[in-house]
Amino acid sequence: MDAIIENRSTTAGERVENFDGLRAVAALMVFALHLGTVPRVALGPAGVYIFFALSGFLLYAGFLKIKDHPDTRTIVAYLVRRVFRVLPLFIVCVLAIAYLFNNWTSDHAWGWTLVHVLFVKADIHLWTLKTEMVFYLFLPVLILVLYPVRSHWGRFVLLFLAGIGAWYLFEVRVVMHMSGGSPLFAPFLLGMAAVHCRHWVTPRVAGGLVVLSLAAIFVFSSDFSWGRPLRQYFGLNHLSELWAFGYLMYLPAAALALGVSRRRSWLWGNHFLRLIGVCGYGFYLWHLPIILMVRNWSLPTPIYELTCFSLTLGLSILTYLFVERPGIAMGRGIARWIKNDVTRFKVLRPAWVCMTLLVVFFAYRYGFATNERIEFVVDMWSSQPTVVKFYLDDGDGFSEELTGTAPIAAKTWQTLILRAKDVPIAELRFDPGETDGEYRIRNITVRYPYHEAEYELDLAEFDSLIGVQRLVRGERLLTVIAEPDHQDPVLMYDGKTHQPLLHSHTIPVLIVLFGTLVLIGISTALDAVMPARSAARGPPGKPYPSGA
Repeated sequence: MDAIIENRSTTAGERVENFDGLRAVAALMVFALHLGTVPRVALGPAGVYIFFALSGFLLYAGFLKIKDHPDTRTIVAYLVRRVFRVLPLFIVCVLAIAYLFNNWTSDHAWGWTLVHVLFVKADIHLWTLKTEMVFYLFLPVLILVLYPVRSHWGRFVLLFLAGIGAWYLFEVRVVMHMSGGSPLFAPFLLGMAAVHCRHWVTPRVAGGLVVLSLAAIFVFSSDFSWGRPLRQYFGLNHLSELWAFGYLMYLPAAALALGVSRRRSWLWGNHFLRLIGVCGYGFYLWHLPIILMVRNWSLPTPIYELTCFSLTLGLSILTYLFVERPGIAMGRGIARWIKNDVTRFKVLRPAWVCMTLLVVFFAYRYGFATNERIEFVVDMWSSQPTVVKFYLDDGDGFSEELTGTAPIAAKTWQTLILRAKDVPIAELRFDPGETDGEYRIRNITVRYPYHEAEYELDLAEFDSLIGVQRLVRGERLLTVIAEPDHQDPVLMYDGKTHQPLLHSHTIPVLIVLFGTLVLIGISTALDAVMPARSAARGPPGKPYPSGA
């Protein structure tokens, strides 16, 4: 235990022992939630928000140690360290989940692994890593944008308002949905804002701040009668709704990171908690797969809890020693090589590098990762149970890949939703069923991604192609009678389909075009402002903690 703590791979700094302890407590809170045996509390969401706030606090504080504005070498070195800090163990864990815990076929496992390693998809608890990686890309841009603001107070106000804005845009309005959830940037930004409060908080005030923050988190995360009136005042009636009310714990999480940074404590700095904190990344990654595995062993509750904890901690220590620590050392070595050569990346402007990375990331995400679908909503009746299909032609012909399907029961009106790949529709084919019999259609509407409006298809524009004995067009009803013993009656739509500007193929192009314009404007402005401000004034006042 002592050897791991004393030779920890992350950078030593002021109150680093407290940060290890806080990271351990956050990991144990998430572990307790997924364990499922701790009654009347749901500390998992708060644990995740503490992780996020602590990341924002420490990473931002590390950047503030730089006396001048970050150059391209500094930013590239930072990104290299982050990649080698996160990816090696993440890849090992994703492979283990794919092959050992889910028993999937090789093809399925490799596909599942690839989309997770590329942070395209995020199943189970892995969504938090995807959110972290997106924040890592945004952080250098935030540093560059904030650089002209030289006062603690000014930066605090901007970051605090940005945190509130991120909560409203990403969680209330959901303007940038990510598979696995919306980007929870608010706790990161509030953790960054807390850095600028350190010189206002004395050690005695810090102790009270920690107590109040923990009390607020416990009240909102527990189902005890004495805390119920406060929870209900904010609209939180049941702990199952806690993820939707996470904003109640964003400020306590940031305040907790601020408090532990200002006062040495035997509680946060004890060696057992620090051991879990140093190996906390592995503890978080491994705990849920192990819980899901051990849960099938039908052990008594105390033995189940002890087994889950022991296996998780043991595996996290092993992977820290043999995967994490070598990866961190390699990342640091490459980062030093990048930073030591003053000619490397000299011609590249830091703002250009940051904005280019963001443009490429979002273009790739929407080009490769988008899972948006066109939805066909059909009110329909069938004389036989069967399967309804819509085939799309994007100009290269009809194919099963461009098909939306839905089952339908017999002799009852149903509203079906058929989802097909988002492509420009050249032609539309409708298969009302795969058996003979009678089909009645009252209404067909289409919903396109990125559009709130629904577009109704004209039932009079449907015409028989094959397998249809009789087609009866009423004012608001289309009746299809299939030929006897025919297994595939088919209709073609001869009317015009709406062709939206925004769909999955045009989004990457628009991102690149818009991002390029923003890149040119912002990077030119920043590169013009920063050297002048840097020469005129020094860096923001200290103290700042050296980050882990």
